[in-house]
Amino acid sequence: MKCILFLESKFLSFFKDLCDFSIAEINLLRIYDVDGQVKDCMGFNLTSLSEIASTPEFDIAIILSSQVVHLKNIINALAGDRANSIQIIDIYSNTDIIFDGNGKMMWLKHIVELQQKKPDPAIATIGDFSYYTDPIFMREPNIPAKLRVGKFCSIGPNNLFLIGEEHQKSRNTTYPFDELGGMDFVQNEKSIFSKGDIVIGNDVWSGANVTILSGVEVGDGCIIGAGSVISKNTTPYSIVVGNPGKVVGQRFSDKKINMLLEMKWWDWDYRHIYDAKNLIQSDDTESLYDYYLKNVKD
Repeated sequence: MKCILFLESKFLSFFKDLCDFSIAEINLLRIYDVDGQVKDCMGFNLTSLSEIASTPEFDIAIILSSQVVHLKNIINALAGDRANSIQIIDIYSNTDIIFDGNGKMMWLKHIVELQQKKPDPAIATIGDFSYYTDPIFMREPNIPAKLRVGKFCSIGPNNLFLIGEEHQKSRNTTYPFDELGGMDFVQNEKSIFSKGDIVIGNDVWSGANVTILSGVEVGDGCIIGAGSVISKNTTPYSIVVGNPGKVVGQRFSDKKINMLLEMKWWDWDYRHIYDAKNLIQSDDTESLYDYYLKNVKD
């Protein structure tokens, strides 16, 4: 995704905060100095609005300026026929929250979304903050099953999701005559089918080149080793490796797992996630649970 950003000097400190959320990883084509007073822009080159006509083709426009209406008009004019496909992230309209935890979590969400192409929602739905690299989806068009990924998941490169590519193993042949040959070969039961949706829980880490078969549910907090083939459901916070995938351990004690499953921190209000970010990123489950009891639990 190619991005341009419109920056006003009074938002410079917030822009510097954004750099902590991996803005450098975005394909940032240009930063336009809206009021001509931006200084020390974290090493990024600045471009005057007078050069707007030479803007290269872009997919995303971020507005960190009070001149929202004017800039949106410029963006739409630049996009031309592509205006409906351009994503505009209007930070200024959220000035009441952008400097608090809720706003910074919203920005992190935008950063994650900007770095990847959304899959067809008929095939896969991806939870907030989850990221992935070049997933492969295999499903016949007439099969309704799909992939469902929870929040805060880390999906490694080249994960293969066999959503609807099961063959009939009880027949004399597994060859899909009907799928390839058309009506002349149709049977009462399709030769290629699905066992159901693939469901990936929350806070799951799946390594590179993992294969997951249809109908499988991966529990919250699981780790799946690189190259594994997962054909059966996995319990929350288990560590699964190999072909076929086998549970080789669990990440925490039963007590800690029960705490984490009760808290479901990934479903918290963004403000609470940001406030507890240091605890979430630590190994101190008990203190995170105390935070949950005092601040989140009804």
